[in-house]
Amino acid sequence: MRIAGGYMFAMLLGAMLCNAVPITADSKPADLKPADATTNGVRSVEIVSADIDEERFEKGIPPSFILTGYPTGDPPARMEITESEGYGKRAGALSFMYDRGVNPLPVLYHHVCLEEFTSIEFRIRAEKKTLWVVNVGDLDGAQFSARREIAPGEWTPVAVRPSDFVLNENSPVKKKRLDPKKLGFGYAAFDLFALTEKEGTNRVLIDDVRITRAAVSVIEGDYELSAERARITENTRIKGDLILQRGAGLVVTAERFRVDGDILVNGSSLSLEGGRWIFSQNFRYHHRLRVSDGGTVNLSNGRLDLMLPYGAEALRGGSVLMEDVRVASGLFTFGIQNNGALRLAGCENTGEIIVYRGATVSAQDCKSLLLWLNLERGFDAELSLPDGSRIGRLILPKKLGREIEISNCTGVLWGVIAESGSSLTVRESRLRAVGLHFTKDAFETVSGFENGATYPRLSHRSKNHELFFFDTKVDTWNFYASGRAKLEIRDSVFGESLSFGKSRISIYDSVCDGTGGYLGARDDSVTQFFRGEITCDVLAHDNGSITVADCGGIGGRVEAAGRSRIVIRNTPLGGAVREIGGGTVEIR
Repeated sequence: MRIAGGYMFAMLLGAMLCNAVPITADSKPADLKPADATTNGVRSVEIVSADIDEERFEKGIPPSFILTGYPTGDPPARMEITESEGYGKRAGALSFMYDRGVNPLPVLYHHVCLEEFTSIEFRIRAEKKTLWVVNVGDLDGAQFSARREIAPGEWTPVAVRPSDFVLNENSPVKKKRLDPKKLGFGYAAFDLFALTEKEGTNRVLIDDVRITRAAVSVIEGDYELSAERARITENTRIKGDLILQRGAGLVVTAERFRVDGDILVNGSSLSLEGGRWIFSQNFRYHHRLRVSDGGTVNLSNGRLDLMLPYGAEALRGGSVLMEDVRVASGLFTFGIQNNGALRLAGCENTGEIIVYRGATVSAQDCKSLLLWLNLERGFDAELSLPDGSRIGRLILPKKLGREIEISNCTGVLWGVIAESGSSLTVRESRLRAVGLHFTKDAFETVSGFENGATYPRLSHRSKNHELFFFDTKVDTWNFYASGRAKLEIRDSVFGESLSFGKSRISIYDSVCDGTGGYLGARDDSVTQFFRGEITCDVLAHDNGSITVADCGGIGGRVEAAGRSRIVIRNTPLGGAVREIGGGTVEIR
């Protein structure tokens, strides 16, 4: 399980969380009508139509496309965006190049909702004769595939429908036919001739990918509900923000419910009951769920697809309840503060939770959690944290200033975030991650930190932090700067670095290995990385700036969103490059 990092996005936007109380029945919710939907006073349009996702590969590889089974072959399989070979001489197509006769088989994976799909359509062009396979697995574990033979050298339109899929011979679960209602996310695509032919390298171009699902109610733009109650019972997609305010109440019992923007619940209530929910975004932490001012969110008896790490915050008395929820893709980064509350029961793969002073967090019968204790300025305490492989019952001391109770949970990991001016002693524990957060006008140089170290005795005293570890292992060190802080990192191996506000982080002769998240900059901050190696994603958004120079390589995606700028000099790239919105990536 790899859940760590990226939480500072949630932290500096405000506490993030999801808990809830069901909507009271003092007034019966009305069925949602087109007239209920407003966008800042302008009516949204509710249309009943097919639910469609499209990709045309014009601005970098979408995060929903992943190359697996690499590196294999000579040269190794690779995925990239072409500049001038798209269908109809349009700029942009997905290029997939691989060697045949290698193992493991190079595979393209497209992470997209397939529940109730009616067709998967695309255009494909191959250099050699190709047997293209689309493979899907249902929620019961049955595996199905559809095949199309592609002649070389020509763009070929392909459409596969549920009736085209046949059960794989090696499927662990046997069924007569594919039921689209039993599907979740994603399909795999590959050239079967890559296993049987020895023709060397083949190159496949993909364009105009279109996934069509059964009809939904599509709300164009934001859906706002103020001081009213409504109920959504039919499959619905909101192509904007969901905003509830002034005591509004919304109950969703649809089988499929999707929001393509932020979810803001201010002094209101949202209840999602017994369905499949999709919170989509273009890059990690693009959107967020915020519950504030006594608002409540209740998610129960369903499956949630976040696609990528997703921010969630609960503050000013906001609360979230998640009961019997499985997060099937992505993860939450919850920030719970200002008397916020998060209660989890029977949940799986929820993600990470940052617990601030005054927060209340409980987890019962859950699997896979990372609990961060955020240590504010003036914090001074001693901890000994238990092994989290299985916890029967644990209540952390109230002197910590936050209420945390865990009952019958497995896979619990521990992390601490030490803000400037805090002091912590840890004995006989294992910490999944330690984050050093430099705030306000802090200035410091740190060096010699290394992931995976066990400390029989560590005494770290500086202008900003006091840490004393005895017989304690730290899997990952993370570094954060906010406000106008200035931080230098030298000669270290760490898991994540994020800059916020107007801060600056300069990194020299170090490795960021992604075990804590990624390398990022947002707001108006600056991150610089010289003479090292980055084996994870690099992401800048808002007006953030990242410079990488004279490094051994960048292994993950490079993404610039908003008005951000990334400059890469004399550094090889191993992952995809994306410019999202007005973001720019300069490679020199």
